[in-house]
Amino acid sequence: MELLGEITADRPLLVLAVKEEAQFLDTGLPVLLTGMGKVNAGIALATVLGRGPRPSGIVNLGTAGALRPGWTGTHVVGTVVQHDLDGQLLATLTGETYGAPLTLPDGGDVVLATGDAFISDEAARARLAERAPLVDMEGTRSPRRPGSPGAAAHREARQRRGR
Repeated sequence: MELLGEITADRPLLVLAVKEEAQFLDTGLPVLLTGMGKVNAGIALATVLGRGPRPSGIVNLGTAGALRPGWTGTHVVGTVVQHDLDGQLLATLTGETYGAPLTLPDGGDVVLATGDAFISDEAARARLAERAPLVDMEGTRSPRRPGSPGAAAHREARQRRGR
């Protein structure tokens, strides 16, 4: 985890996994580099939010893999689903719902599948493409509790297999 700049209540926090994703940002805004994966991302964001001050918003930026042909460019994500958590099985076992899709405030119509796995197998890619056009490894790092700073997810899609 690395925080570049200072978080203030009047500016949003840009959140990315690694410095390579942030290298072309030309901004005076604070940038949080979380490391790869949902756990690293969640811990890093919770740590800086817990220390305070809180930013005016959180913008989740980064690279996503395109699961469907033609998905390139920059996309505003509106819904994040966890592809590596079997919520249906957990509900059957416990009677509780876990891992419901996360709807982002100020989000678009794009669904992002997130999980701690590279999607390099064609069959897995095809199954996942039925649920979402994009996939990444840090999409659940946005805050979920009511009253938390607004979070928007922007992903740069690469037409490639994986991630």
